[in-house]
Formats: sequence, C-alpha cells, structure tokens
Amino acid sequence: MTLSFEQARTLILEHVQPLGGETADLLDLVGRVLAAEVRAPWDMPRWDNSEMDGFAVRAADCQSSKSLSVTGFLPAGMSAEGVVVEPGTAVRIMTGAPIPAGCDAVVPIEETESDGSSVTIRGEVISGNFIRRRGSDMTADAMMLPTGTRLRPAEVNLLASFGQAQVQVYRRPEVAILSTGDELVRPGQTPGPGQVVDSNAYSLAAAVQELGAVPKLLGIARDQRSSLAGKISQGLHADMLITTAGVAMGDRDLVCDTLAESGVEPLFWKVGMKPGGPTAFGRYAGKPVFSLPGNPVSSMISFEQLVRPALLKMMGRTDLLRSSVKATLREPMHNRTGKLRFLRVRVEQTADGLVAMSAGAQNTGILSTMIRANAIAMMPADRTLCVAGDQVDVQLLGPEPVPEQPLAESFPISRKTPPAVSFVARSGTGKTTLLEQLINTLQARGHKVGALKMVSKSFEIDHPGKDSYRLSAAGTEATLICSPHKLAFMQPREGCGDVKFLLDRFFAGVDLVLVEGGKQASLPKVEVVRQERNEPLLCCDSERQQDYIAVTSDGPLDLDLPVLDLNNVDEIADFLVARFL
Repeated sequence: MTLSFEQARTLILEHVQPLGGETADLLDLVGRVLAAEVRAPWDMPRWDNSEMDGFAVRAADCQSSKSLSVTGFLPAGMSAEGVVVEPGTAVRIMTGAPIPAGCDAVVPIEETESDGSSVTIRGEVISGNFIRRRGSDMTADAMMLPTGTRLRPAEVNLLASFGQAQVQVYRRPEVAILSTGDELVRPGQTPGPGQVVDSNAYSLAAAVQELGAVPKLLGIARDQRSSLAGKISQGLHADMLITTAGVAMGDRDLVCDTLAESGVEPLFWKVGMKPGGPTAFGRYAGKPVFSLPGNPVSSMISFEQLVRPALLKMMGRTDLLRSSVKATLREPMHNRTGKLRFLRVRVEQTADGLVAMSAGAQNTGILSTMIRANAIAMMPADRTLCVAGDQVDVQLLGPEPVPEQPLAESFPISRKTPPAVSFVARSGTGKTTLLEQLINTLQARGHKVGALKMVSKSFEIDHPGKDSYRLSAAGTEATLICSPHKLAFMQPREGCGDVKFLLDRFFAGVDLVLVEGGKQASLPKVEVVRQERNEPLLCCDSERQQDYIAVTSDGPLDLDLPVLDLNNVDEIADFLVARFL
C-alpha cells in the first residue's frame, strides 16, 4: 500500500507513544525529557541574602549620616545568628551571605569608602536595595519543571541547586539496526567484485545516537529467509527495529515477507516521496518497525523524515519536526517524479534573505551531496518546476542555527496587535515565578511568548558604577547597550505606558504577551493570590474591576471569576490558550 508522505508520517506518529520513565542521575540528564513533574522542596533563596559584596545597613541611617561604624563581617556560608545591625552601624557582607537582623539594605562596596572600622556611604540608599528576598526565585512546593520539559544545562543547574540528585525521565529507546544483502561487507574489509561496504548501519546508528537513543547493530543478514528471520527475531526484542534494503520488488527483496512471517503487522509498504519511496512501516507488540531503502542517500532521507520524529516522540519530546523556513532559489529545480521531492541544498544568508542552491547532482547514488547540504528543500508533488527567484520551504539540518535576519528587520511594526494579559498581585506572591513557568509551558506547546514588565517608578536596567549607567546619567538622549547576541535600549520618554504602542512596536510575530504588573493598564488581568497572606483582593478593590478575567490561588475562593489552581501551570496555560489563542 502506497501512502502520501503526510499520510505516512501521520500514521507513524499515531502508532508511536512515549516510552516509560526511569530514574536518571544529574550527569545523565542533558537532552532528555522529564517523565514526572518536579516541585521545589524549599524556598529559593532559602533566606534573605545579599546580592553584592558591600555593607549591610539601615537605610534610615544613611539619610542622616554618611559615616557608619563597622561592627561585624558576614561571609557567604556563615549564619547571621547573633549578628545585628544596630542604629549607626554597618556590617561588612559578601554576596550570598544571609541578611543580619536590623538590616534593610545593602550598599555595594564600590559605592563606599572604608578604613576597616568605619565606612562612608556615597549616593542614595533605599530600603530593599541589593537584597534577594527569601522565595523571590521560587517558593516551596512551586512547580520547578513540568512533565515534558526537555532538560538543558540550565534545568540541570536548577535541579542541582534544589538538591535533586535524581529525577524521572523518559527512557532512551534501544534501536536495533539490521543491514540486508549478499553484496555487503563490514567496514574494514576490502570489498570484492560486486561487493559494497555496509555504510547504512553506521550512518543510522550515528543519527540514533545524535538524538539521544541507543543503537544496537545486528550485523548483516544475507538474502535468505533463514538468515533474515534469525536477525529479525533478535531485533524485535529492542524498542524499535530498522532494516535497510530488501523492500523493493526484486526477486531477492524478502524483508517485508519475512517481517510478516515474524509477526510484524504491516501498516504501509511505500511512500509517495523521492528519495525514500520504498519505505515500509509496521508494528510488533506495539513496537515500531521500519524498513528503509538500501541506497545510502535514500536511507538517510527516510530516517530524517519518518524515523526521526517517531524516535523523538518515544523519548517524550514534543518538538518532533525540524523548523521550516522560506528560502529563495538561486537556480531552477525540477520535480518530474509526481511525488513530494526532497532536494539536498545549501542555504546561505544574504542581504536579501535566505538563498538556496543545489548541493550537487540529486542522483541518490551521490552521497557527497549529503555532506555539502545544510538544508532539505521540499518540492510538492504537483510542482514540476521552480525557477530562480521562486521561494521554497526548506528544513534546516544539523547544528547550524537559523541565520539571523538583518538587524533592521528585527523590530518590524506589528500588522496586528498581539493579545496581552496582565498578571497583577500584591508584593511577594510569586507572580514572576508563575510567569516563568507559564512561558516555559506555552513555549513547549509551540507558542511564541513575549514578556512585558510594567513598573510605576523610574528604574535603571544596570547598576550605578557601570559604564552604560554613567553615560546615561551624564544626560544622553538615548543609550544603547549591545553585544553580538543581545541589545538593550534606554531613552527618557513620557507616555511609555501606552501599552498598544509597546505591543505594536516591540512584539511583532509574538502569539501572546504576558505582562507583569500594570494594574492601571487597560488590559485583561489575572490576579495572583496566596491565601496565607490574608490580604484584600485587588479584583474586588480596584477602579478596573471589569478588566479581571480570572484569579489564580493556592486555595478555594468564592468569586464570580474563574479561580485557577496557582500550583497547576498546565491549567492556567489551558485557560490562556482557550481565551487568547
């Protein structure tokens, strides 16, 4: 049975499910996917602590007197028990050290002068300066990482910082790989007349390893039913079996028949794609079985387009398909096959955008084109010719990132204002932590998320003493800080609270903007509530009551508004998707 490419891929993914979970150590986590959510066992930070090396002070003392007696020293790792900042005194403190009793601000060392026994404070000191509050990063029992999170070094750092030496992740699939054919010899052997070296097994094993799964080479089965049956029987013990060659229509192409005799349920035999058409797929005891073509290029393309998404799903991943972008052809490309054609191309960034050119002759016997290609162009079955200047869809391959757009295109004005929702709360309720978790969850579902922080007071994005701070303070009309990967723009400007202007100017292409703060803004609002604080609800005591669309709470509330579980990020994400997306 021949299916279209889309039918074949859909059928495969319908019949593949994530494997069960297993416990893995911290050093075995990168690239894997959480099989069970992880909650914070304690507040982070676990105590109020200093953001800077400097002096712990009383802010009120620094308004009346700039010179204070130094009465103690608190390094990181030392308890603050018994250490007190008395009126008129300061305590020398290091980054990460706990805040002593009596202190309500830390002054960075570069803003002071000290002879050891006394310290002179330069500049304004505001209560709360340079103090990291307990639980400001994450509160105890908050959702650290939801099920389905793909673990990177940052997630490993978070888990380690909370003492999580082991977590549950989806199991790595074991993938059995079987080469077939009388003409094959192993690498290291000199091929005789009519023989070729078995390269497919090793390219497929490398592709399996690259995804984080475990390849198991079964060797070479000869073109005899007994040889095939024995090797296939071994392979069916793995989580997935891949065979190569023997699935065309020749007299000695015995693989499909032998698989059926071994108990494999066939689901399709051929796919309307080129290369890779003679690809078969079936199941054995719920396990996927793929039979790929013997041609090396066809085998690699079939793996890329059909096997790779299945393996990713088995490992708990949700980003199953490579990103597709538009590129302009530099030369004409033909498709006389009547099938979806995958062309090996080289994509380059130019001043006019992405340009694609052939990686070489598209004959499937020319393996070197797979080396030169960094993308796969897709020509639909009903398109016989694309001329130079036409745009085509291309899948970017390998570790190369999507080439950056010209900087001038990075801030296009939105043609359509993206939806935005404001999260408001009284101080210390953990709304920043909630927004972090929502951003991770929505991005994992494929949504592009923007964030807007709205504050009522003036602010600086960097600290006094920094070069950019000094330049801005000197009276610039505008200050831009940039690196090769990030930029920040500062400009004194009235009317910055115009939310529509901000959404249109800075969030083009974003699906949803999560706003932290903005109680007075004309935006739909979600209030974050912690019942232990026993504070009046903003939604019941606000000039803009009509803007509130929900409340997230860690306990039940009797309200006319929807009340969402503050500790269930998926429930809140479902609400936002249904309301705005």
